[in-house]
Amino acid sequence: MGSVFKAESMPISILIVLATLAIAFGVMLYFKNKNNALDNAHRDLVGYYQECIENHRVASAARENGLNSYSFITYNLKESLLDQSIV
Repeated sequence: MGSVFKAESMPISILIVLATLAIAFGVMLYFKNKNNALDNAHRDLVGYYQECIENHRVASAARENGLNSYSFITYNLKESLLDQSIV
């Protein structure tokens, strides 16, 4: 009974398999590193957006408190509703 692989061709087939595995491993590492870089960039961007939202929330609360403390009855409502020139 003969074998499909000859004795001389065995080292070549092993080299082909090893080279294929090395290339596959290299490609996997490359895309894993790219994916990690994208995850880090996304995490940084989400953190920036959360910080901006919190800053806007604080500013909005300060404006709301300012409006709540302003007494429209004490001050002339007509004067408070006049158009103000843009500085």
